Amino acid sequence: MRNPPFENRIVVDWDGTCVELKYPEQPTEWMPGAMEALRAFLSAGYEVAISSTRLAPRELDETTRVDRAGKERERRYIRKMLDEAGLEDVKIWLRPWKPGALFYIDDKGIRYDGNWQTVVDVVLGR
Repeated sequence: MRNPPFENRIVVDWDGTCVELKYPEQPTEWMPGAMEALRAFLSAGYEVAISSTRLAPRELDETTRVDRAGKERERRYIRKMLDEAGLEDVKIWLRPWKPGALFYIDDKGIRYDGNWQTVVDVVLGR
C-alpha cells in the first residue's frame, strides 16, 4: 500500500500561532519560538505549509470579506515574513480546503498554547 502524499506534511495556522491574532491587521512580529519551530520541522524533513482563513477565497462574513486582491495581498504579506525569516521552503496553501497532513498546529489539532517548544516536542516525539 502506498503512503499518502501528505504523510510528511505539517500544516500550521498563521494568526494566533505564527503571529498575534490581530486580523485584519498584519502583525510583523513572530510569536516567540515560531520561526525556530518551523525551522526544526523543515530540518527534520517535514514539508511545512501555512494554511489560514486570511487566504480564504470566499466571503466569511460581512466584516472579513476576502476578494482576490485581498487574498493576494495576504499571501504576499505571509510570504514576505517567511522569506525574511529564511523560511523560503515553507509553503503557503491557497486552495479553499485544508490540505491533508500528518499534523495540524492550530486551535483544533496540536494546540499552540503559547509555547512552541511543547509543540516541537510533540511533533518530533521528544
